[in-house]
Amino acid sequence: MPTVFCTIKTHTLSVTVTGLTGTGLELVNGSNRKVVTPADAAQPVAIGDIPEDGAYGVTILNQP
Repeated sequence: MPTVFCTIKTHTLSVTVTGLTGTGLELVNGSNRKVVTPADAAQPVAIGDIPEDGAYGVTILNQP
C-alpha cells in the first residue's frame, strides 16, 4: 500500500513600516511578535509564517 505524506503550504507574513523614528513599535499576529526598529523601516519585516488560505491579523501591541 502506498504511503501519502501531506504538508501544509505556508507563506511568510511581512509588513513594511514607513516614517518610523522612535523605538518600541511591537507588532503581533497570533503568537508571533516582532519589534520593529527605525533601522527596519522602509523594508519588509517578516512577522511569521501563516498557512496558505489561513487567517491573519496584524495588530500594534506597543507604540513608540
